[in-house]
Amino acid sequence: MDYLLLVPTVAVGVCGTLSIRASRGLRRPIPVLVAFICYAAATVGLARLVLTMPVGVLYAVWAGLASVTLLAIDWLVFKERLRWTHPLGIAVILVGVVLLSAETHT
Repeated sequence: MDYLLLVPTVAVGVCGTLSIRASRGLRRPIPVLVAFICYAAATVGLARLVLTMPVGVLYAVWAGLASVTLLAIDWLVFKERLRWTHPLGIAVILVGVVLLSAETHT
């Protein structure tokens, strides 16, 4: 897996999602524009990555890492309260990401 491309692809996807939040229901045009640009960049990154790995594995890893990142941002930046199930869910996602990543190299 090309981590040098996967990490920024996850980052721009996360940026797009945070921009959607900042748009307040798509009512603020600048965050909406930023979201479109970020999602376009993430799509380009995914298109490049799909050339080197199975699309199902790629999407699962990308979505899992983005979900964990967004949950951490919610907790740290927006002071969202985490339920006891969240850390367990994060652990399951991270184990899945590791297993899927390892399987693509065999």
